[in-house]
Amino acid sequence: MGEDLHENTIKIVLIHNEHVLFSNELKILVNQIIGVIGTAPKEESISCGTHQLPVI
Repeated sequence: MGEDLHENTIKIVLIHNEHVLFSNELKILVNQIIGVIGTAPKEESISCGTHQLPVI
């Protein structure tokens, strides 16, 4: 699948009734986790801090 992906994209999606709404045809049940996904920087560390989801 990686050979089909050529650029990064960001999409803000709505969450309603415990589902992520990608489009009118596609919704996926939310499976909540606690944590941060990231990578280790080459130089000094960077704080992940506390993150809040925007209210839409």
